Amino acid sequence: MARAARLLAAALAASLLGGCSTVGTRTLPMDRFDFTESVSRSWREQILLNIVKARYGEVPTFVEVAQIVTGYEARSEVRVSGDFNLYNPTDFFGAGGTASWVDRPTLTYSPLTGEKFTRVILVPIPSSAILLLLQAGYRADLVMDTLVQSVNGHVNPRSPVASAASAASRFPRIVELLKRIQAAGGLDFRVDPGEKDAKPMTLMVLRSAEVPGASAEVEELRSILGIPPDRIEVPLVNGVLPGRNGEVTMFCHSTLQVLLAMGNGVEVPPDHVEAGWAFPARPGPPMPDDYRLRVRSGDSPPGDALVSVRHLGRWFWVSQDDLASKRALVVLGLMLRALETGEGGKAPILSISTN
Repeated sequence: MARAARLLAAALAASLLGGCSTVGTRTLPMDRFDFTESVSRSWREQILLNIVKARYGEVPTFVEVAQIVTGYEARSEVRVSGDFNLYNPTDFFGAGGTASWVDRPTLTYSPLTGEKFTRVILVPIPSSAILLLLQAGYRADLVMDTLVQSVNGHVNPRSPVASAASAASRFPRIVELLKRIQAAGGLDFRVDPGEKDAKPMTLMVLRSAEVPGASAEVEELRSILGIPPDRIEVPLVNGVLPGRNGEVTMFCHSTLQVLLAMGNGVEVPPDHVEAGWAFPARPGPPMPDDYRLRVRSGDSPPGDALVSVRHLGRWFWVSQDDLASKRALVVLGLMLRALETGEGGKAPILSISTN
């Protein structure tokens, strides 16, 4: 009988230890999904809060999730008890055990400060980043209306730094032409690495004959930007003034300017404007309806809001069914992620261990 008790206890211990050995692999799919969803939700909330704060004249604050480490502590316990007597046939024994595991996540946050804050928030977005979005398939009008301040000296009238004279700018027509050329499959860019020690040059490729659905648009774009008819590859450089020798200049907003522009779409409570807490809406042409950001406000957000934040006693949110606002937030979110992961940037790390 005692031998049977020992065998039972050994079997029980083996089963407990065997079950605990696969804790990490069993929880990996669930944990990855949960952490991904949590980081995504907090990222949306952070972007929305900074857009709202821009309307209230406050300094934007960004905090990165620098690292996620989650460890599991597996515990097992085996208990055996009994009473064995050679002269008593009423021997008894008992065996039992428990197994448990504890999840101990550790999150490391990194505030955006110093040189990185300057590069990500204050310095104009490089034109090469704009072209990456265009090549990824994002519409030219959405990207350029949101992120670009001027092209070859033609100022975006929707820019937060635009003047009254910008109303006569050819920028909207340039954007419309690029949108049509892009839809016809004729918008292309390439990077020329140049000679040794030279900086790479971004080139916009314009081939009228190869874009039958938009050849007239290509020629009109050449005329507005002053591109010679025989120039197929056009250098695209950062700058405010019109380009020379067939170059095209592009000057982009900084992230701060994008936040200010998007802040114009925040529905600020009238009493906050009257009290001087928030700026009134900036005059000027609004964004087109299909990518205009609309941030609602009230005492409480709807249960199906895409993202909601609380600021100065009021709730601000973007509706789940507002596809136009989603487009605007996606463009800003992608650009921020691209700028944050520059030189020396680190992506969030997920490390799972079982002990």
